[in-house]
Amino acid sequence: MLFSRTAIHEFYTLCYLNHAENETLLSSPAVAKALGIPQDQAATVLQSLNHTGLVQSSRGHRGEYQLTKQLDEISVVDVLDVIKPPENDACLRPTTCHRDPTRMFTL
Repeated sequence: MLFSRTAIHEFYTLCYLNHAENETLLSSPAVAKALGIPQDQAATVLQSLNHTGLVQSSRGHRGEYQLTKQLDEISVVDVLDVIKPPENDACLRPTTCHRDPTRMFTL
């Protein structure tokens, strides 16, 4: 499976936010600089992740962000849903396919 550039930026953004110290809020320019991506792309990714509840933002003109969950509680499907939720995602959900979320990548 090939991931879009946006999906890759989302994965790296989540990892970067995960490595930030607890309660540390990071701005989109700081994320962009750390990941080496354009600021507008970082802002778009962070806003999308915020809209779906994977990150939360603070009020203000800087729009600083932090994770809402631990990284190990976020699945690949959660991240991919940020880009475009599938029309029929029942077969993509680990709990539906395998009845066991720990078997997400095993056949």
